[in-house]
Amino acid sequence: VLSRLLGDGSWKSFFSVPAIWGSFILIAWIITAHKAKNIEVPYQKLSFGNLKNSIAFVIQKRLYLVCLICFCLGFVKESISVWGPTIATNLLGVDIKSSALVLLIIPFGNLCGLFFSKMLIDRLKGNVIKTLAIMFTCIALGSILLFICKENAIIVTVILLAEVSAMSYGCNSILLSYIPLAFSEYNLVSTLVGIFDFSSYTGASMSSLVVGAVLINGNWLPVVLIWLLLSVSSVVLCC
Repeated sequence: VLSRLLGDGSWKSFFSVPAIWGSFILIAWIITAHKAKNIEVPYQKLSFGNLKNSIAFVIQKRLYLVCLICFCLGFVKESISVWGPTIATNLLGVDIKSSALVLLIIPFGNLCGLFFSKMLIDRLKGNVIKTLAIMFTCIALGSILLFICKENAIIVTVILLAEVSAMSYGCNSILLSYIPLAFSEYNLVSTLVGIFDFSSYTGASMSSLVVGAVLINGNWLPVVLIWLLLSVSSVVLCC
């Protein structure tokens, strides 16, 4: 959408959009804060009052494995979000400006992935580990099918990209909500969310570098193999 609206302008003009929306959010926050200034917010003392004890807790509960899973997930999820349009247009030959299907199928798939993860975890009676293992397996299967199909069927390739992205968004919602909530008795929910989110963004940062370097050669299939490797690694970590 932005490429169509601002395609003839300077690349700096793209930053005007988040600036405008950020201004609206700031105004809304100021109004909300003013109305809620007399509302008392419940406060609970942290069970672990310093960084050293929090890190020791993460190691004791083996939550560093979750951090590794978040890293793998962040790499996969962000590489599709950032490089998906590039893969579709430059490597698959899809005209993204005129193809509403390509514009909508991946975001719609992400929404379906969120609902699917909720449905699956309910069906498995809250078994987070099994749910994650199944969804990462779906990412691995989607990556294998992407490698098999290659560029032979564009619409199938785009649908498979949407499937991988959808499963990654579903996993993300579980990792950043259900797992931290399991430690609510220690009052570390927000701390764990921050740690897991940091791990995910670290993977996302690496994906920008690695995937960008791979796509320079005009061949995106090594990226699919990376997705396969990371998703299989995540399944192993879940076990």
